[in-house]
Amino acid sequence: MSVLALSHPGLVHHSGIYGSDEELLALALPVLREGQRAGEPTMVCIGPRLEHLVRSALPHTDGLTFLSPAERYVRPAATIKSFRKLLDDLVAGGAERIRIVGQIPLATTPQSWHGWARYEAAVQVAYGAYPLVSLCLYDSRTTPAEVLADVERTHPTLATRDGASRLNPAFVEPVAFLRGLPAPEPDPAQSRPPDAVLDRPDPHDARQAAIAAAATAGLAEEDSLNLQLALSELTSNAHLHGSPPVTVSLWAGPGRVVAAVSDLGPGPHDPYVGLLPLDRAGGEGGRGLWIVHQVCSDVSIELGDEGCTVRIAVGEHR
Repeated sequence: MSVLALSHPGLVHHSGIYGSDEELLALALPVLREGQRAGEPTMVCIGPRLEHLVRSALPHTDGLTFLSPAERYVRPAATIKSFRKLLDDLVAGGAERIRIVGQIPLATTPQSWHGWARYEAAVQVAYGAYPLVSLCLYDSRTTPAEVLADVERTHPTLATRDGASRLNPAFVEPVAFLRGLPAPEPDPAQSRPPDAVLDRPDPHDARQAAIAAAATAGLAEEDSLNLQLALSELTSNAHLHGSPPVTVSLWAGPGRVVAAVSDLGPGPHDPYVGLLPLDRAGGEGGRGLWIVHQVCSDVSIELGDEGCTVRIAVGEHR
């Protein structure tokens, strides 16, 4: 199937795995050149070195818009919100086909990749109604093998180095992928006992504990406020939609706080919960979890025989 002659009215979601600069260009340039030729909105969202490489390989960059991955790929749910707004505006302006070549910044921990794996699976629904060609680039030299395995399972088609694409036999339908995605390993901070444990807290108690943990960790004011909001929402959710008792545990380290909110309920049934916009996030605490995903760097929802635990992190690894 050619990348250059796409008539599909909705989303076309490619992965492009490369092992050299030459392979990167062979994957990306056909998509960009076709967008330029067709006069279609065409965006490039890659790091500075790769952006320079792409710019140098093209005779001109007319018709291309370069976006900052540091601004677009902040958190998975926030990325979906941002790109949907961009796509809505382009479609409202008359765009019949939109192209994006992007590269998610390399995940530094298994905990952070967990969210981006969910993102890649949710793309099929989050952007499915848009006339979008999305090429997601991954460098096989620096990307862990387990991440590349998830990449292959979340993209229906694979871009090839001759400017074409092929169906991906490893693709797994998004719901099946999300339901089978294991929770990430405990955060390194959880290798020691928690700094605080709250038994049956109300949202006010959770906010006060967040303030104390943020002060211990030396979080910036914005991160402290995000932690307070997230713990308040999660505690409310656990009381409203879970089963008692509700427990909140916190670990505070330099510049980073990890928190876990647990109850004995079954947890949310929607595999997309927290990732998709509020028009889908109804019921079972969907609104609260969507808010939490907007403000926390790492979020995982762990379901099991012992109930539901939502684990979050605010701040940066050091």
